[in-house]
Amino acid sequence: MRARRNGKDGRKRRRGIWLLLAALLAAGLRLLALLDRRRADPDRGTSFADSRGTEGRTRTRDGREIRFDVRGSGDDALICAHGWCCNGDFFHYQRKLAEELSGVRVVTVDLRGHGGSQPEPARLYSVEKYAEDLRAVVEELKPSRFVLMGHSMGGFAAFTFCRLFGSEYAERLAGIVSLNSTGIHLFHGIPGGAGLRRTLRSPRFYRLLERLAGRPRFLEAVLERLRRSDLIYLLFRFIGFGARPSPTMIGNIMAMTLGGPVPTMVMDARACLEYEAADSLPRVDVPVLLVAGSKDYLVSPATNRETLSRLKHAELAVFPSGHGCPLDRHEEVNRAVGRFVAAVLGRGWREEREDVKDGGEEDLESGRVTGSSRGV
Repeated sequence: MRARRNGKDGRKRRRGIWLLLAALLAAGLRLLALLDRRRADPDRGTSFADSRGTEGRTRTRDGREIRFDVRGSGDDALICAHGWCCNGDFFHYQRKLAEELSGVRVVTVDLRGHGGSQPEPARLYSVEKYAEDLRAVVEELKPSRFVLMGHSMGGFAAFTFCRLFGSEYAERLAGIVSLNSTGIHLFHGIPGGAGLRRTLRSPRFYRLLERLAGRPRFLEAVLERLRRSDLIYLLFRFIGFGARPSPTMIGNIMAMTLGGPVPTMVMDARACLEYEAADSLPRVDVPVLLVAGSKDYLVSPATNRETLSRLKHAELAVFPSGHGCPLDRHEEVNRAVGRFVAAVLGRGWREEREDVKDGGEEDLESGRVTGSSRGV
């Protein structure tokens, strides 16, 4: 009896210790998040929706209504596609390029199921359908020439647009800007990535995603808790960004990412898992600017270097940031993007880049071009 009682007492003590550790961890996370939110915040009070321009709507060939907005005026366009679970407001800082690029409209698109665009009824999201969304916007706005810019999943859509419609728009598609994205599959360069990719692309996992997409109330309850979670805030803070993103910037991205429709959030994951463009990269005939974050744990600079090596005309710039380069390094990224877009939409694109040679030295502080592919 005494041994049994001692065993029960031991389990109670261990349980108490674990509960105490959990409480201390929660308190520590709360304090860390609170201190971080109280940092100096140049964006305080700013909503990313404040930078929207003139709203437009169009329909894709399969009948989905797509929302977009336009800043600036001119015959040419920079058309921007956001990443997973975001919307056109992700490009809050890049909308400022409309004031710096003469004769170029900056167009930010809500891909189907995101922001103000109509969802996919069958929940069959894919990067091919997102490329169709971009095509519908091009057909609606009819720019003389245009550059496609995509962040993360939006970069997948841009490369896919080139594969599907590149020949159709050969005289008008002037270039691609890939922000924290890749032309290789999503798990390239991650230790154990090949095996993880096989597991996640299995029919069993896809059935799980479909079941989750069909239970929006359950997931919405989970997301509501995550939106208030100090741990999630800190994960966004330290994984998604570089050294010192503003708390308002983090809050805007959290609200955008965790506030979208549950089926879209789940099936976006499948769209990303299905993406693979490595074989088509050598056939991309337009110049490409690859922008990477030195601390990006989703799409590493090494993955971008592999993408660079497969492209005919490309250059790579690396910034000291995470997966949110266009946000916390927006001034430097905007300079790189602005110069690239101005060059490819004007004359003398090749001549202005003659000084860029293969094997350029890496300069993470300035984010300058770190190398170029053959033929540039």
